[in-house]
Amino acid sequence: MRPVVVSALALLAAAAGAALAQTSVRQPTLAGRYGLTQAACAAKDYFATISEAAFSLPTYACTGVSFDQVESRGGVETYQVTATACTGEMVVRAKSDRFLIVRTQGRIRFHWADGTRGAELVRCGA
Repeated sequence: MRPVVVSALALLAAAAGAALAQTSVRQPTLAGRYGLTQAACAAKDYFATISEAAFSLPTYACTGVSFDQVESRGGVETYQVTATACTGEMVVRAKSDRFLIVRTQGRIRFHWADGTRGAELVRCGA
């Protein structure tokens, strides 16, 4: 009888672990197209495009990107962005980069490593 109880507990623990793993995968995503205004979105004038592993801006783009939510407090979500290969007007040879994206009420803003902040962007089609 004892091996059956241990097996049942092991199965229960495995199921609970799988449920927790699925919950963490369902975090809000940043993926989508963003414009400077809703009117820009309506005109399909997108300023930023974010996918699960890349993003592009008019003069800067990165691949090999991870978006890790590091804080969620009072309707403000902060994501640590780590990219392995970024290129742009001032960067010809791909380089790595790290910075933050802060989302507040459906709007995002890039907080660059040098302390500068990008414009507030609205999600198009949301």
